[in-house]
This record gives sequence, C-alpha cells and structure tokens, in this order.
Amino acid sequence: MDELTFTVSPNTSSLLNYSNATFQPALETFSDSSWGLSITIISTILLVIGVAGNTIIIILVSTRKELRTPTFTAIACLSVADLLCLCSRYVYTINAIKHFMEYQAWSMYGTVTFYFLHSANFHIMLIAYLRYVFITKPLRSVNITTKSVLKMSGGVWFAGILTGSLYCLTIVLELYENITVEHSSVLQVIFYIYVTFVPFLLIVVLHIIKIFKLNKMGHLSTGKHLSISRKMSLMLFIVILIYILSTTPMLATMILYLICMSIDYRLAVCQISFFYYTVSVVSLCLLLNNAVNPLVYFFFSPPSLKVLRRIKQCCTKS
Repeated sequence: MDELTFTVSPNTSSLLNYSNATFQPALETFSDSSWGLSITIISTILLVIGVAGNTIIIILVSTRKELRTPTFTAIACLSVADLLCLCSRYVYTINAIKHFMEYQAWSMYGTVTFYFLHSANFHIMLIAYLRYVFITKPLRSVNITTKSVLKMSGGVWFAGILTGSLYCLTIVLELYENITVEHSSVLQVIFYIYVTFVPFLLIVVLHIIKIFKLNKMGHLSTGKHLSISRKMSLMLFIVILIYILSTTPMLATMILYLICMSIDYRLAVCQISFFYYTVSVVSLCLLLNNAVNPLVYFFFSPPSLKVLRRIKQCCTKS
C-alpha cells in the first residue's frame, strides 16, 4: 500500500479497486452502525409515504372525472415520475449502506436514478408552465387538453432518455478509462446543474410572473384575490424550500469531491467516511423531494380537496 504513488495521472480502475479493498471493512462498520440503521429506517418511511401518496394521486386522477383536467393530469404524470424515481433512489440509498453492488454496477445503476430524477424535476417545470399559461394566457389555454398534456409528458420522458443516454455515456467512458475521473466528475457536475438548477430557475421565474399577473387581474374580488395570491405564495415557498433542501447537498457533494480530486486524488479516495455520510444525506433529501412534491401540488388545489371531502363523507356515512 505504501508503494503506491500518484505522481502521474492515476489509473481509474486500479485506484477504485484499491479503495474498495482498503475500505471494505470501514463500509461494513458503517453499515452496522446506528447511522446506517437510522438511514435505512428513515429511507423506508419516506418510501412508504411516497409510494402510498403518489399511488393515491394516480388512482384518484384516473378514476375521478372531476380531476381529469390538464393540471391534474400533469400532477398524475409527476406522480408517476416521482414514484419511479423514489423506488430507484431507495435502492441506491440502501446500496450506499450495504454496499452490495460493485462500483461498476453501482455507477451504471446511477444512470437509471439520474434518468428518473430528470423526468421528475422537469415534470415539476411542466406543471409550473401549465399554471402560468392558464392564468396569463387564457385564450391559449383553451387549446391545452389532457391529451396535449400527455404528449408534453411524453416529450419530457424523451428528453430524459436523451440526457440520460449522454450521462450513461460519460459513466461508460470513465469505466473503460477513455476519460479521466476528473473530466468525468466535471461532466457529472454539469449534468446535475442542468437537471436541478435549470428547472428550478424556470419554475421560480414562471411563478413570479404568474403572481404579478394575478395581482393585475381586476375581475377577481379582493378577498378571493388575496386568498389565491397567498396560497400561491405559500405553495411557491414550500416548493422552493423542498427543491433547495433536496438538490443543494447533491451539488455541494459533487463540487467538493471535484475539488478534492483537483488537489490530490487520495483526498477523494481515502475520505470514505465523508463519502458515506454525504451520499446518505443526499439520498435522503432526494427521497424527501419525491415523496412530498406531488402532495404539495395536489393538496393546494381546491378541486382535490373537494374530492377528498366527498370521499370522507361517503366513508363516514357507510
């Protein structure tokens, strides 16, 4: 071990094998610790909440006629993307604890989670765009139907396939040592900036424009106007807060990892405890985002609340 030198550009696979062999006992120690058990319990709770919540939303939108609108169709499409992202991210999180995959398999599986994350984030942007059009361009919104929303959702999935393929290509080139780990990490940072902050900025811009347009609408009564504006502001705050909490740790980890490699590759390879804890926190944040995001949109919509009241009344009478 002491004979290893890093005076030249390190061989990717040899270093990865070296780190796996050296720190496998440390990984096993972490997986048996209270931290690993806590992460597993919290991840499982978020998985159950997310699967139940997203499934209920999909069923309600599919079965209730009053919810078969473009907005709720988009929310159901978001629930599908979040459900898939939630399940794939849960496996990724548990792998970080148990370490039951080899590095190559884990890297390739990461492309699956990236693909679902891309679709989930851009479906949020799709909902923001639809609400923007419905409020600011009422004549144009007449042409938006549930079928057109499904086509837009298909476009989001197709864009995810293209982006995910490029991300997968980066991983493959790294595994076959056609590019260095440093270059691969730079590309991955760019991909994650695209998949997180690009939708985030567009969502914020659309919501701000929508609120300004709403404030200028004179045909709404003052009470209703203030109520809608406050609900939209609160929903915007919650969505932005969840988005920041779920994406910032991931980007910070990628950037810190890149800085460590630019200084000395051993800093990135040897700090296994830093890697373990940060990956666990990032995975939990992403699980939280996928578990609660559709619920925020759904429960801030008056039609959905009416449906839930009717269901509650039926259950009470029965």
